[in-house]
Amino acid sequence: MQCAICGKEAWFVCGRSGRPVCPHHARIEVVSRLSFGASDSFSVREASADDYPRIKEIAEYFSVKTHRRSFGVEYDLLKLPALIANTNSHVAGVLSYAAEENALVIVMLGVLPGYQGLGAGTLLVESIVEKASSQGKTEVKVATSNDDLPAMYFYQKNGFRIYEVVLDEAAESSADVQVGFAGIPVRDEVRLRRPI
Repeated sequence: MQCAICGKEAWFVCGRSGRPVCPHHARIEVVSRLSFGASDSFSVREASADDYPRIKEIAEYFSVKTHRRSFGVEYDLLKLPALIANTNSHVAGVLSYAAEENALVIVMLGVLPGYQGLGAGTLLVESIVEKASSQGKTEVKVATSNDDLPAMYFYQKNGFRIYEVVLDEAAESSADVQVGFAGIPVRDEVRLRRPI
């Protein structure tokens, strides 16, 4: 899907026009929850070996490299365990994660545009929180960049709190991406956690 304005890869669909837009041309808008559909049609399962080509496609769709730096650690998404959100036998989203001594770390969470706002992301987060709890972990952590306002909104809405900002970490990790969501410069890594 290409941005209707510039032709680059689109990550979002405009709520007003229904046209696809890239992160640079996306804007924040206040909308009613009533504008979204139902969330009862998703299920979550562990990824199988057959899912990893699709996980790679979803990562590439969101311009996420399969080798991703987060919390100062380099992760290979194709070697991490993952959860898959399904609806009608279609992959709607993926959450890749890594284990630390006391936490599970969300390394990537992506929900395809046609399924955004319907509860797939929240279901993935609740599933990883349940998994962390069953493993005796004390928290789930995630890091995003300072420009990613949709991610910061999503995680805080789902019980995460900002606990640290590492200045210039995102700029160093994403040297090829200098301008992010809505034209905001990519600079800092914002770290959030949700206690269990």
